[in-house]
Amino acid sequence: MDSFSVVLVFLSVAGFLLALYATLIFHRLIPAKQIPGFGWCLPDKKTCDIVFHHPDSGLLGVFNGIPAMAYYLLICLTLAGVPIILLPWMVIALAAIAVCVTIFLVYSLFARVKTSCIICMISHVVNILLSVGFIVHGK
Repeated sequence: MDSFSVVLVFLSVAGFLLALYATLIFHRLIPAKQIPGFGWCLPDKKTCDIVFHHPDSGLLGVFNGIPAMAYYLLICLTLAGVPIILLPWMVIALAAIAVCVTIFLVYSLFARVKTSCIICMISHVVNILLSVGFIVHGK
């Protein structure tokens, strides 16, 4: 695996962990400040509750963190060379879909929900970097 692929795997793992953290908070399995150093939700403003339980935080009743974890896992497995049926153009198509969803969610966060979300913004940056990486890398 070349060094660029390692960077993409690192981004995918980071994205997976962020999506997992958001999903655990969404389902109230952990409080927002349980992980030391990662208390990114403002409990006094209930930022995570507002963002994660807004109607735009999911599609067809599924919280966005769940398909995001599947996406990041697929990307990691593909880059690691695990034999799954995911052609290079499919990876780029998934990345393009992720960017479209990211654009909508950023719009929703600022125009509809009208709050900030550090977890969300870092996830959006990860999605954009992964997409640019796939285009540059050609995987």
